[in-house]
Amino acid sequence: RVEAGSNTANPDAYDKYLRAMALRSSGQQGIQRAAQLLREAVALDPDYVAAWFGLSRALVNIEVWDPAQSSAAREERKVVRARLEALAADTPTLRGMLSDELAQQHNWSGAEAEARAALEADTASSATGAAGRPLAFFNWYVGRPAEAIPYFERDASTDPLARSPSVFLQILLDTIGRPEEAQAEYLRSKDLVGDQTAANWNAVRRIWSGDSASNAEIRAQLQVYLESEQQPMNLDLFIADNLEDRSAVLAKIREAIDDPANQVVSRLNRIVRYADHFGDRDLALEALRRQYIDHKSSYYSYLWDPFETPLRTDPRFKQILRDIRLVEYFQASGKWNDFCKPMGNDDFECE
Repeated sequence: RVEAGSNTANPDAYDKYLRAMALRSSGQQGIQRAAQLLREAVALDPDYVAAWFGLSRALVNIEVWDPAQSSAAREERKVVRARLEALAADTPTLRGMLSDELAQQHNWSGAEAEARAALEADTASSATGAAGRPLAFFNWYVGRPAEAIPYFERDASTDPLARSPSVFLQILLDTIGRPEEAQAEYLRSKDLVGDQTAANWNAVRRIWSGDSASNAEIRAQLQVYLESEQQPMNLDLFIADNLEDRSAVLAKIREAIDDPANQVVSRLNRIVRYADHFGDRDLALEALRRQYIDHKSSYYSYLWDPFETPLRTDPRFKQILRDIRLVEYFQASGKWNDFCKPMGNDDFECE
């Protein structure tokens, strides 16, 4: 018997889909296995819309986790998108996928238009569910977390047992300067089913950003994070053991940034945060540039993290925003974000 709503009558395809969904947050090998299961699912049922959408998301994750496969994943995504355009035209989920792709191409006005079209495709949603998600993420990506957060608050309250809305809400609450609420949501979500790694890492960032945490408390939270991280860097382990030795830690971060094993978006993001916490703004900016320019990260929300150094005031940060065409979008739309504002006709500043 196939469950209602699976949109396939093929039990084997549905089984592969369910097994793939369970592997989505299982590190590089799990993501690759999930993608293969979804390819097998759509081979069994070429009209299986949910599996095609799942495959698209898996390919995005492969681009993030496995740079050696990025080009192939990007080309495969074009095939998947064409199939979805034939099967699910004008659905909120397809519009959201197109919005993400346009953002990755730095076509911000196009990404915004698709995100708004997703919402208009389901006017009964009231900006909740699949229809509201693309616009929420778009606002987050361009640095308007205050406009994104109501969606995730509603989503988390509508489905309090769902992990993803809770994790996004925690990160956003920290981003807009509400760490106490973020910590309360983190504690509430600890027993929810699903991968806790992102929430545990964000809790490390939160405790670092405060003024009162001892090294023992920081080390304890780092250990919680490391227990959930399936692919820790050597740098993660070193820092957990050497919090008191800033010089040694910074030397290790400088070594880690050039390690070929760390040239993936998720690891570069942690290097940004480590360098920022230990006060090396130059190193943090170098890792940030590698993330968004060299490796073309589409996780633009990281740009608006609550940094501890005045990183966003640096001209090199401003150049990243120019290079990914966000400044062009701000100027053309006339609407800037929560962190940056225009200075005259040709310049701007961020905080």
